[in-house]
Amino acid sequence: MRQGRGSGDRGRPLAGALLGAWLVCVVGPVTASVVLNRSFHGLPLVGVAIWFVILRAVRWFAPAARFDRLMHRGATGRAVALAEAELAVRGRYVWSGSGRVAWLNRRTSALLAAGRLSYALASALEAASARPDPETLAQCALALLWLNRYDEAAGAARVTLSLTRERSVSANATLANVLLARREPAEARAAAEAGLSDVEALLPLVQPEHHAALLAALARAERDLGRQPRARAHLRTLYRLARSDRLIRAEALAEEADALAGGDAAARLRALMLIDEAAHVAPHYVCWYASQPDAWYEVRTDPRFAVVLERAQIAWTRAAGHPASPPEQGAPPATFVAMELAAARDRGYARPAPRIDVGALAAQLITLGGTLALLVWWTWRFFLATS
Repeated sequence: MRQGRGSGDRGRPLAGALLGAWLVCVVGPVTASVVLNRSFHGLPLVGVAIWFVILRAVRWFAPAARFDRLMHRGATGRAVALAEAELAVRGRYVWSGSGRVAWLNRRTSALLAAGRLSYALASALEAASARPDPETLAQCALALLWLNRYDEAAGAARVTLSLTRERSVSANATLANVLLARREPAEARAAAEAGLSDVEALLPLVQPEHHAALLAALARAERDLGRQPRARAHLRTLYRLARSDRLIRAEALAEEADALAGGDAAARLRALMLIDEAAHVAPHYVCWYASQPDAWYEVRTDPRFAVVLERAQIAWTRAAGHPASPPEQGAPPATFVAMELAAARDRGYARPAPRIDVGALAAQLITLGGTLALLVWWTWRFFLATS
């Protein structure tokens, strides 16, 4: 859906406007009240309230905040359009440097969530070319994984791990899924557990989707190793994370269906119902999961499974806006991916690009600190000093 024209990088003019509004609404009235030794019945505090409303409105209408709201609602198509509009801005307000990389990463996230995998890989590689860091390379690895390009996905994940001293949660999740596809559940469990140890150390800073990917891979690895109680424990944790995220819910449903697929007729029927529910939530994930070796193996011969999978494929095609063709069609070739990964090994950054505009952040910190100081001064002058 069309989002209109992008607003571009307006961090500096926005910071100036915030400082100007703060001077007019807060500094002027409070200072005048103290200098004139008149409280004006608390009227200067109205200016403080007005300035807080302005600050809240600026945050609410910021393009990055709008993008996050669209992703949270599952409006991935509109999120992609917004990111494209921002990246298309030219001239004075063009996004450059870390700001452009941040929008490239946002576009990649939205494309992945929409199931537009070949475009997501191209976007991730563009971001990695601009700045090869753990975030851009981890998104490359995820796009390659969902395209079932396992060797390349493992290569991108290992480059990411090398940049982060083996501490990338997302890269460990991708590597665990690659090892599962290669039928190496013990190695997959080790990779997922290494990622979860980092999750425990970094919570609540870890993104929920990365945590969920680790839990899903670990649950499947434990089932493959015959450790059903541990797999069920990880599945319960996965469901707790799925309360407000469509993809995580689809992951939880897919894992529960895989656990039930090997049961009796009633359990297999329940598994088919869960797969169908997951297909309504995230059809591209269901299609990818169905392509994994041994996934839902016991229900594949059921005619109803073919019907569910066909509906998921149709829903994916409709949501992603691509023709009924393999998702890898049009994706960057392996030679190009190899060149980008080789370049990342040589000039990679250990830290992701900052997503916050430093100027706007400094303006907010200065104005918030100044407002607190002015309120303390005004309160002391008219309430404490005269008591």
